[in-house]
Amino acid sequence: MSVVTEKTLLEDIKTDIGEVQINPTQYTVLERLKNIEGNTSSVDLTPVTDILGEVQAVPTANTILDRLLDIKTEIETIDLTTLETDFSSLDLKIGEVQAIPTAMTILARLKDINVSLTSLLRTVVFQGYGIITTDTNPKKIVDANLLRKNVIIQSQIGNGVCYVGYDINVTNVNYVVALQEGDAYANDSYLGDFYISDAIATDKISFGEV
Repeated sequence: MSVVTEKTLLEDIKTDIGEVQINPTQYTVLERLKNIEGNTSSVDLTPVTDILGEVQAVPTANTILDRLLDIKTEIETIDLTTLETDFSSLDLKIGEVQAIPTAMTILARLKDINVSLTSLLRTVVFQGYGIITTDTNPKKIVDANLLRKNVIIQSQIGNGVCYVGYDINVTNVNYVVALQEGDAYANDSYLGDFYISDAIATDKISFGEV
């Protein structure tokens, strides 16, 4: 069994790290540090500079730095007075803000939609009105009309009972509403035909639709 003394301990340390000398013991920490220093001094940085370009007045052509400088130069030399200022193509797409916008533009179409919506909310022109004699039984008195907003049907004084329906199958036992003389019927949701069934062939029915 070996005895560790101050002398033997120092010998072990000396063996592990090497002596501080010009040529340190091989494979010691000091030798390896010196080897690292020598290796880094011989590293070839050419591939790096080829990619990034050197930081110099005239960087290597086609490097990132060179291209950035080119972009900077182009931006600085832009003449704002030469920029395109003809907006005619834009006007043709959205229309000018004027009393009569360019035909078929978005603005013109929006104005058309506005007119259409306005006409749905209030009456602009009537669709038709008149008096129908019930000379056949049953008889169509109002045609279907997709533009209709409202229709009023009235049985004249002196008529018998008139039966209102939506098709030719209306009878005195199959109807929507029965009109006594002078009665009126209004409908603001149905856009189809109206028929009258009447026991008296000469009765008269007035109508109006808007």
